[in-house]
Amino acid sequence: MTRLLVRSVVVAATMALLAIMVTACGGSSSSSSDTNAESTASEEASTGGSKEEGSSGEEASGDPIKVMTMNVVNSEINSAEIQESAEARADMVNEEGGINGRPLEIVNCNTKLDPNVSVQCARQAASEDVAAVVGSLNFFPQVYPVLEQAGIPFIGGLGITPEELEAKISFPVGGGEPAWFFGEAKAFQDLGVKHPAFITCEPEACLLSYEVFTEGWENLGETGSIPKIILPEGQTDMTSIAAAATEGETDGIVLSVYDSVNNQLIKAIRQTGFKGPLITNATNISTETIESLGKENSEELYVSGLGLPATSQQPPAIAYRKAMEKYAPNANLTEFGTNAWAATDLFVKLAEKMEGEVDSSTVKEALENETGEIKTEIFPPWTTPKNPVNPKWPRLERIEAAISKAQPDGTLEQEEPGFINVAE
Repeated sequence: MTRLLVRSVVVAATMALLAIMVTACGGSSSSSSDTNAESTASEEASTGGSKEEGSSGEEASGDPIKVMTMNVVNSEINSAEIQESAEARADMVNEEGGINGRPLEIVNCNTKLDPNVSVQCARQAASEDVAAVVGSLNFFPQVYPVLEQAGIPFIGGLGITPEELEAKISFPVGGGEPAWFFGEAKAFQDLGVKHPAFITCEPEACLLSYEVFTEGWENLGETGSIPKIILPEGQTDMTSIAAAATEGETDGIVLSVYDSVNNQLIKAIRQTGFKGPLITNATNISTETIESLGKENSEELYVSGLGLPATSQQPPAIAYRKAMEKYAPNANLTEFGTNAWAATDLFVKLAEKMEGEVDSSTVKEALENETGEIKTEIFPPWTTPKNPVNPKWPRLERIEAAISKAQPDGTLEQEEPGFINVAE
């Protein structure tokens, strides 16, 4: 495997319950050296891990604490695992007595990738008095003023619009688009790429990714224009897109498109004879898609993530797989889901520390005033966003990425487990 010059700045202390991109049946088999870790993680998952502070050990009862998840399920995107992962984390805490005795309830709203429906979801959150919106996928800036007016915190969004990285009610658990695309720029530099091309889908969030990658590329001291190839919505023939991306001096290609088109697109690129590295982010490609590519097409395919890959044999990934096998055995395990798990986990850990009522105003106050780190485990530790690493993204305290290489069986492999700091 080509060696990435990865400097791990977040180590084993940050790893314990999340992951990306495996199917619910669990990813790669363990080697003999992983047996103890697998056994420990299995035991933790079956008991809910270490016991939550404030839990009684008895089934939760009483009035539920509600949080909302917003996902997208339509012909372009299926992120149902956002709801499933949040519900799994809620089931885990409820089995151990809930949050100070009260059950945690997940209310899901499918935005259908529609701005009007997305705003309706935000209004529903207000009408149902949810304590927070957690782990959600939102493409539309109109949502944040509605939540801000209602005083509802948006915890663990995926950070895919400028508004999400600016809104005072936004509390990301990962580095969002800056982490994905700064990470991809760093990975390409380490791989020796000098002339990258960029294929992107049409929505504004996709187009933003080109701007972020370009900034990351320039921050690394690289020069030269980066061709931007836009994949029109609904286009199924990838021949012209592949030809445009591979012409000239192109020696590496960024894929910022939906998972639903990646199989055809990658195969079309390889059919041009292009052998250079391809890179995408963890929400844009699934285990099934990587596996369907076959060995020849999946070679030199890299993935940037906000969290560590679920196929890792590190204890956090193992524990997450085991927990999902128990609580959501049919869920696809992608970064959509692990981000939702991390966001729900942050909410639980924060609420367990709170005294008195747990509602949107008290949760928002606790998020703003938390003085220490809260470990969401497979993601970097969360801290209150007070000292942003970049004034353009005031809600990000750190920008770190996990870079992996795709394997023919669909799994992802890191040469050095951990994260690279892409904000330096």
